[in-house]
Amino acid sequence: LKQWLGQIEQAAAGSSAASYAAFRALAAEYAAKVSTTDPAKGGEVQTWWRDQLDGFVKKFPRSDEAPEAMLRLAVAQEFAGKDGEAEAKGVYEKLAAAFPGHPYKKKAEGAVRRLTSEGQPFVLAGQTLEGKPFNFAQQATKPTVVLYWASWGNRTLDDLKQLAELAKTYGPKGLEVVTVSLDEDAAKAVQAINAAQLPGNHLFAPGGLDDSPLGVAYGITMVPHLFLVSKDGKVVNRNAQTGPTLKDEIEKLVK
Repeated sequence: LKQWLGQIEQAAAGSSAASYAAFRALAAEYAAKVSTTDPAKGGEVQTWWRDQLDGFVKKFPRSDEAPEAMLRLAVAQEFAGKDGEAEAKGVYEKLAAAFPGHPYKKKAEGAVRRLTSEGQPFVLAGQTLEGKPFNFAQQATKPTVVLYWASWGNRTLDDLKQLAELAKTYGPKGLEVVTVSLDEDAAKAVQAINAAQLPGNHLFAPGGLDDSPLGVAYGITMVPHLFLVSKDGKVVNRNAQTGPTLKDEIEKLVK
């Protein structure tokens, strides 16, 4: 790919072929680095990835590949933690403004909505896996855990079972559970929910992680993703984590 890219840049620098080759070479090199680098040095790979994506966007700002590069850059900046979120928000905003007709526009706007959601009313409406209409505003008087998930996630069943246990413990105190499946196949979502014996409202819309309107609305790019919502219907934590700390957070939520 790099040899091909060198030939193209000599013959047609700045062309659509050059941007195409450059982005594919970059993505391939990143995949190779991730698979071969010592996990202890993973942070170095991520820094390299962010720098390379930023350089690509500056070199090919209007290319066909620029929207995907910008989306990946923003996600990588989010992955860097709180320090990178402001930069991620800026990239999402630039993506939405620069490519108003691109499918990633709505995803980028949703991500900005998510990054600024704490203290704001949580908004979610759609259909449950049973085909029933659901609108979060109708239950916004109860503390709620909202999980965006997919059956193919590495710890999906463990996460769903943890929520089932938390619902059993804190349901009598008013806790509600809402999940949003970003599977391609609703049947797989049903199977996982049943296996975990998880109560609550479970939403689904076709499109998967990339295109489900339920995920796009908050720019969900990775699963699992958890929101904690207070009894007044406002987001108190837009990036809660499954695991040991979740119980403590819910304990505070239901008081």
